Amino acid sequence: MSGRVPGSAQNPFQYSYYPDRPPSRQGGSSSSSMNIYGMQPHASHSGQMPYAGQSLYSMAPRPPSAGGYGMPPRPPSASGYGMPPRPPSASGYSMTSHHPSMGGYGMPPRPPSAAGYSALQRPPSRSGTSGAAPTSMGGRPGANRATVYGRQVATTAVAQNGFTSAFSGPNSNAVLRRGNMQIPANVHQSILRHQADYIAQARHNLTRLSIHELNRYPDQLRRLHDTTLAYSHHYAQRRNIATVADALDRYQADFGDNYLMNVNAMGYPSLRHYLTAVHQNPVSEQDLNHFVQNFNENYGIEGQTAEEFNDTKTHIERNLRAPTAALAEFLAHAPRISGVTVQKGMIAEDNLYGTRISSNAALRRVLNGDALLFNGFLGTTSSSDQALQFSGINRLDELGSPMYTIDLRNDDPATESLRRTTLAKLRNDNWNPSSLIFNFAANNARGIHVDGMDAHNPTSISFVGEKEILFAPGHSFQANKVTFCSDGCVIDGELTYSR
Repeated sequence: MSGRVPGSAQNPFQYSYYPDRPPSRQGGSSSSSMNIYGMQPHASHSGQMPYAGQSLYSMAPRPPSAGGYGMPPRPPSASGYGMPPRPPSASGYSMTSHHPSMGGYGMPPRPPSAAGYSALQRPPSRSGTSGAAPTSMGGRPGANRATVYGRQVATTAVAQNGFTSAFSGPNSNAVLRRGNMQIPANVHQSILRHQADYIAQARHNLTRLSIHELNRYPDQLRRLHDTTLAYSHHYAQRRNIATVADALDRYQADFGDNYLMNVNAMGYPSLRHYLTAVHQNPVSEQDLNHFVQNFNENYGIEGQTAEEFNDTKTHIERNLRAPTAALAEFLAHAPRISGVTVQKGMIAEDNLYGTRISSNAALRRVLNGDALLFNGFLGTTSSSDQALQFSGINRLDELGSPMYTIDLRNDDPATESLRRTTLAKLRNDNWNPSSLIFNFAANNARGIHVDGMDAHNPTSISFVGEKEILFAPGHSFQANKVTFCSDGCVIDGELTYSR
């Protein structure tokens, strides 16, 4: 897969630190040499949170890349917008494989669609504006103030696009206090002695993915499906459910509509408004042209006419405001989801033209105890296979050599030393693990099982077996544990609707 860092598997962390000097919040200082491969396991490491997944070490090898960040090549198109049909994909806040360079918030691939819109054949526009909470136009996207659990918090974007932010969460103060812990001088020797134990613990945590995959619990999956079906029937009695179905179709179709719907969901009424916030300056027509050219390349859009090219610049205000508002409102009032684990996978990349995030920026905030805030729609999957594919791999061992697990709730000095050293690696070497897999333990989340919507509306674009769970904008994620491999990591924690 493209984007991997050669050599990162070979003992990538060789750091030192002063055991008697408390580190800053951004990471530890350094003094004597320390290999962090082998920290001694702490007793609390055995208290695993549920992971979603299935037995992944025996998956088929990854198909060859077409240059789209490890995504499979597209077959030639026969119709519509000059675009090839989408490769396996799914919708979701994290652009799916029909958006090849987007990586996808854990969204599972779907079979190529037979129903697509050309640039001039999109469904007719509806009036209206997004129902999502507006983002302040004063700052860059994702770097503003947001209301989380009823209080105002400062947020920092973890990518240029601003679709995902970080903020000081429930664990931040505890981790900050732990950062002042005095680390005994003999800790690094213990780390070296127990290197094999830490590798074994990381490998064990990875294999647990297969135990808690939601697809392995058909009763839970069926209840989620039936709850969505009942909700959609109830909604249809008082509102126009066809508007929501249209919004889902748009979101799942090609041409990058889900990217633009997320822009609108964050409160930006047009692409021009969004890019003005990104650049903190008014944008010219040349700036818009440059963005659309890169946007089209990112989505594999080819052969546009001049009219189609110009239509993209105003597509939000002409066609997407009403569908975005309808879908956001529908999801925000969806039944609460708790007690299930879902996943998302992505190829980590800081790319303005897609919804991926910087793994370096996200991990630095996560390791400081901060929470992540998903400012747009959040698509997840109950299938580990799909999450892996959207992280750019086909087998779990393609994450590279297992190294260690950091439990962010653990006060053990060895674990704290490992946290500081990893932060130093991220800060000093600009380490960017290329694959991220998130395990969301849903707790009072709000979302729907998309297959249930398809069952309610048989005329909708149907992707049977996709097992997508789509959540409303405004969910927050508090990480509890991070398992690091040489080329990627698995992050698990709690997902909650925070508006």
